[in-house]
Amino acid sequence: MEKTDYIVTDKAGSHVAGKRVTAGDPISLTEAQARYELLLESIRPADEKAPVEPASKPARSAGK
Repeated sequence: MEKTDYIVTDKAGSHVAGKRVTAGDPISLTEAQARYELLLESIRPADEKAPVEPASKPARSAGK
């Protein structure tokens, strides 16, 4: 069984594929182990950049 490297996202709980994790941890999983976690977005491929949050727009003051 070939394993692939993933990074645990902040959407993950305390366990991914039965392993205790925290956000940002690297984890190696088989395709079968990763399938469900990828659907939940609990992990992302290690070679994929983390998504960038769009910058929030400053609040507009009243009357402008």
